[in-house]
Amino acid sequence: MMNQIEMGLKMLIGVDPVPDSQGEKMCWDSMMKLKGFEAAGRKQGKHKQRIWLKISSNGLKIVDERTGVSHIN
Repeated sequence: MMNQIEMGLKMLIGVDPVPDSQGEKMCWDSMMKLKGFEAAGRKQGKHKQRIWLKISSNGLKIVDERTGVSHIN
């Protein structure tokens, strides 16, 4: 039996693919872009996405609570 931890969360900002694995400016630019998207969604009455974060020895999995779709595996 595989040990697994599951946590119910709300995705606060979002996901943004970045071209590099490091760089303060790149991280800042990505964060500002996502915060802009989140603010625009809030003005339109959209709610934060509810997710399950599943952590096991096989890795991380992010699953949409409403649809059951796995975003990262």
